Amino acid sequence: MSATTKVEKVALSVEEAAEYIGGIDTSTMFRILWEKKIPSYKVGRRRFVTIQDLDNYISDNKEG
Repeated sequence: MSATTKVEKVALSVEEAAEYIGGIDTSTMFRILWEKKIPSYKVGRRRFVTIQDLDNYISDNKEG
């Protein structure tokens, strides 16, 4: 038997991040990143956002 290892994602693509924070449009997500409201990083031509940074953004922008 071979053991399988499940890798847990720590970062999401811009499209996945937009869905994660509420299903917003990817252009809105890119604007949030452009305005540096959420940190991101690039690997080649692709941009990624950590789940921790998304969770922090959500917590910081809760109302009530």
